[in-house]
Amino acid sequence: ELDELQERLKKAALPPEVEKVAQKELNRLKTIPAASSEYTVAGTVQLAPGREAARPTEEDLSPEGIARSVIHNEARFLFQSLLTGDVRNASTELIFPFQLEDKRFNTPDELVQAWVKQLRSRRTDLVTLYDIEVLPIAEMEKKYGKPPARLGLDPRALKDTWAAVGNLSGHAAIFLFRGSPDLSWHAFAYTD
Repeated sequence: ELDELQERLKKAALPPEVEKVAQKELNRLKTIPAASSEYTVAGTVQLAPGREAARPTEEDLSPEGIARSVIHNEARFLFQSLLTGDVRNASTELIFPFQLEDKRFNTPDELVQAWVKQLRSRRTDLVTLYDIEVLPIAEMEKKYGKPPARLGLDPRALKDTWAAVGNLSGHAAIFLFRGSPDLSWHAFAYTD
């Protein structure tokens, strides 16, 4: 199945930046055990009954469209990892130092310990991820207001920051992302 996806990717004649992102996602899919629920979700495109897969629009293939798509996929992985209690796996996709609410963590181990402790006090099995909205930080501020002060963010450093706002059973949770030169995006802060 993965070999078939690799072959389809080669034949797709995608723009270089889109192909790079698609290859990264395919490589990530290769590392997920086939029996994992994440494998099923990551490898499936669900469409409403009677709808056909739409061709990507020019907006989808723009740098902003690609950023939205990559961040959306990354945020879905992170939110699902938190809901299943797989904090260690999620921590491999983050940038350190990482800001969790009002605390800054310099290493994955410190973050995992604190986050696991925090998640144990919640019934994440009763929480559903309904949707994720990905917005540049300026759009997020217009729509939802400034990020909480407890995150200790420097407003001057937020220029190329994006927010993934997750609807967790009607409650907002936010991952903040920064891009890197290789077109990958990593979360550096979280608040709910």
